[in-house]
Amino acid sequence: MLRILMITDGPYADRIRVSNEARAMAEAGCAVEVHALEAGVETRTFEVQGVTVHEHGLPKWCHWARALNAEWPFYARAVARVLGPVFAASEADVVHVHNLFTWTGARRLKAALPEARWVLDIAENLPEIMKEYDHVKRGLGSLLIRTEAWSRLQRQALKDADHVVLVTESAVEDYAARLGLDRAKAIVCDNVPWHDEIGEEGTEELARHFEGKHVLFYFGDTSRRRGTDLAMMALPQVVEAVPEAHLVIVGRNKREDAFLAALREDSPVRDRIHLEGFQPMSRLGAYLAVADVGLSPLVRNVHHDTTHANKLFQFMHGGLPLVVSDCTAQARLVEATRTGLVHRAGDVEALAEAVIRLAQHPDEASAMGRRGRELVDTEIRWDVAIRPYLKAVGG
Repeated sequence: MLRILMITDGPYADRIRVSNEARAMAEAGCAVEVHALEAGVETRTFEVQGVTVHEHGLPKWCHWARALNAEWPFYARAVARVLGPVFAASEADVVHVHNLFTWTGARRLKAALPEARWVLDIAENLPEIMKEYDHVKRGLGSLLIRTEAWSRLQRQALKDADHVVLVTESAVEDYAARLGLDRAKAIVCDNVPWHDEIGEEGTEELARHFEGKHVLFYFGDTSRRRGTDLAMMALPQVVEAVPEAHLVIVGRNKREDAFLAALREDSPVRDRIHLEGFQPMSRLGAYLAVADVGLSPLVRNVHHDTTHANKLFQFMHGGLPLVVSDCTAQARLVEATRTGLVHRAGDVEALAEAVIRLAQHPDEASAMGRRGRELVDTEIRWDVAIRPYLKAVGG
């Protein structure tokens, strides 16, 4: 039995990719032990879906020190101190580390497991996406957090790791071309959902509320870099051609939700914009059931060009046609599978035109939705997605 020691930051329940992967590994017959580190929480241990989870409470200062870890490794020392006894007692075959935040701290303990294979799992290109973070662009963070230091750390981590897990082939191409990743190390493991975790709580209520409406649906982080403002600005043009159109945005972003609320108030179609805030996964299926199209109007950057958001496959689960921006990876997916339409990123009119076309060609839209549902039922599933990983690390 393959023994996997998985390290991540943040509460286990909040790390969807971590919990999805860990469950897939456990269902494939691996012994999976996850250690999740978070500032200011209680230390506890529990079992879920065949995975043993240990959540470790770190000092509250670690929450801020984490972002400085590329140059001032106080967070790395805290991580190593907490995980030291774990590594000393472990007989893991694989040390699987999620993201760069925890990599340096865990890597300090390499000598405790000299025969283990080390996996770096990069769901997002941290140095690139940090450039989009408000706390990095402004204030004290703009002086203290240097993304070039994170880029150097990333390059070193790619060299040190035995295997590197990335979300898409586009990410592999980018990391190989720009960062010198050895392609032989790369494993693609996409952001695949588990169908049984998409609940349908509240379906009847939502069905009554949106009866007779053509619902454009967005789910996830609501920041402007995700294109939520673009969708809101496109709605007036959509309504002219599709009078029953409504936009439903589910999710939150603490820093930018006030901006979206103000944008809604200024919109001539504000009564058709529904900012639903955070909703649990137990209600996602209800929103999918009332929606007519799934939106992913991401702003283009290196990170968005090389990854797949969870929402793409969640929309497919709901049988929705997709309208996505031309960020490389998601555009390739939608065009190759014929599951939706692609618009130019940042172009309000292009987004509106794509939505209108689907509304005016319902048979075409339905066919796209059926293809998406078939894909997540047969090919884009965790028991399939995890196979390359198990073959690589189990060899």
